[in-house]
Amino acid sequence: MTRFLKVSCFLLICLLAVSACQPRESAESGPSTNQSGTSASTTTQPGERGPTGYPDGIQNLFVFYKGEHLVEGELFIYDRYLGQFTEDEFNQWKDRLSLEYVGSVEKETNYELPSKNMEASRIPVHSPVYIDLYEHKLYVLSEGSYLYRMRVFTEELDPLDP
Repeated sequence: MTRFLKVSCFLLICLLAVSACQPRESAESGPSTNQSGTSASTTTQPGERGPTGYPDGIQNLFVFYKGEHLVEGELFIYDRYLGQFTEDEFNQWKDRLSLEYVGSVEKETNYELPSKNMEASRIPVHSPVYIDLYEHKLYVLSEGSYLYRMRVFTEELDPLDP
């Protein structure tokens, strides 16, 4: 009987090990895929969740800025989340980095890449935008006082058609 238990335990452990190595599929996320190579402009089919959790459209934060400092205009992409700040904390931080206010988001477009001054994707309208002229980065203070750093988008764009 003990030999039967040892063999049964061994088989059970092997079965668990093999099943743990298999990719899982959930009802919400669909089949498992490697998202590490996904470009920032990836779009998804309607009703499907993309790699950043948005249901469809552009899957990353973008801002197009064209103004006094960038006459030609450039597309900026999310670079880093810097935290949540109170107004006083943000003002101290802003002064320390010498950020200059350049305007606020005028239009949110989540199905086309922003192409006009102060258009953004996944950033609410009226979010203030600041520029750091030394590092050539934008800073966006979104709803709830969340601060995001944006860098110039230099990658090749994926086609936006699904």
